[in-house]
Amino acid sequence: MIAYAKGARTFERHVDIDSDGVKVSPYCTLPEQCDQWFRAFQKAKAMCGAAGDQKRIPGNREIAYLDGLVRGVYAKNDLPVGHKLTEADVYLAIPLQKGQISCRELIAGEVLIKPLAADQPVMLDSFDSPYAANATLREKIANRGL
Repeated sequence: MIAYAKGARTFERHVDIDSDGVKVSPYCTLPEQCDQWFRAFQKAKAMCGAAGDQKRIPGNREIAYLDGLVRGVYAKNDLPVGHKLTEADVYLAIPLQKGQISCRELIAGEVLIKPLAADQPVMLDSFDSPYAANATLREKIANRGL
């Protein structure tokens, strides 16, 4: 499984059986071990997804589960319009709310265009962000979370 995950795509197996009192060498695979080996190989392929030069696309169920664990960005203190956002100004916590930026989108140095109260979620429309300029990303952020 590890070899596949690290990029190996060619595997050699020596399949043998005990015969005429001669024991199989320890590096050989017995016929009854082949199923176990192939199940592990298939599991590794499924876990890794695509080939090493492609991104694995998780299923909708996995995406929904992982999105439920994403931390949202919250203001630590009251922050005025024009404030340049730093990592010291925010904390990360679950749940992520619809329209809220997550730890994935937090970029230090963004300037607030709306005031934020302490413990308020930092929403995408709270600051001028490159994410807000991209319609696809803006829609994705607006629709994910609780």
